[in-house]
Amino acid sequence: MSPLVGCRSTPPPFPPDAAAVVDIVESLGFDWTLSEEDTVSYPDGRVTFSLYGEGYPEALIGCSGPQEAKAMQLFFEMPLLPEKPRFAWEDWEDHFSLAEQLYGGFSDEGELYRAFSAQEIPESVDLSRMHTWRAELPSARCTVSWRTERTGTAGGQGPSEGWTGRLSMTILEAEDLPQVPEDGSQS
Repeated sequence: MSPLVGCRSTPPPFPPDAAAVVDIVESLGFDWTLSEEDTVSYPDGRVTFSLYGEGYPEALIGCSGPQEAKAMQLFFEMPLLPEKPRFAWEDWEDHFSLAEQLYGGFSDEGELYRAFSAQEIPESVDLSRMHTWRAELPSARCTVSWRTERTGTAGGQGPSEGWTGRLSMTILEAEDLPQVPEDGSQS
């Protein structure tokens, strides 16, 4: 694994390379290490990156190749907690910034976070099941999903029992997607 070092002031090309991921992760203050052995580049240009913190996976990032529509998926896992975590947009603001900087093309800094943080977190929804929010921006269509999960291992080996939260984001290039009518019907 490589330590995260460097600094980048301009948005990286898409899909980003490992150096761009390292630079952006470090600039946001995440204490994560990029796993070189888990970084995979495919012949068609797709790439995946795994980032670790304190010995466990913190983030997985997957990007489409240049021959495909611009797309990125990000998966974030919280560290093991003794209590079930409550979801709050502000806890994930830096993660939205990471997605925004890696994907590029947003009109201004914070646009992605603002599009989601303005949406309600339903009180009546059991957030231990997956809940999904959607936002359509001028440059991309985005979905964010959240769920909590009880974890633990049998026989007392590995981490102790607890809770974890998982946030996933999908960002797709807006002009390459079929338009869904406002009434939600599919044609």
